[in-house]
Amino acid sequence: DFWGSPTNCSDVYDYLIRRIESDSDTCASAKDSIFDQCCYNKCSICGGNQLQDFEEQIDLDGESISCMQLQTVRVNDIAAGSNTCQSMQSRFSSTCCYDLPATPCVLCAEGAVRKDVEVDFGGD
Repeated sequence: DFWGSPTNCSDVYDYLIRRIESDSDTCASAKDSIFDQCCYNKCSICGGNQLQDFEEQIDLDGESISCMQLQTVRVNDIAAGSNTCQSMQSRFSSTCCYDLPATPCVLCAEGAVRKDVEVDFGGD
């Protein structure tokens, strides 16, 4: 219950983040009363400094899905460190994750990249 009415964690989160200041009594009360029920560390397929390759496809229970779907939909309610999370990481991290280069190639040193210009690029 939130203010005496049944509701879900997502609705409370949305209300608090849009309407309530972090130093208010309402915020403190919500954190004290429902934090343990609503909050968890979400499982991440990729570890440490790895980035996710959203385009790669994997097979999950006979269904072909993208690594993005795996991370955003399939592991949505799986806690980090759980057996299920560890299993997913061991099955899919080699396909869905990659390490950043130690010294990455910076095409535009000033950071201004034209977004609408199409080019032929044969990189891997």
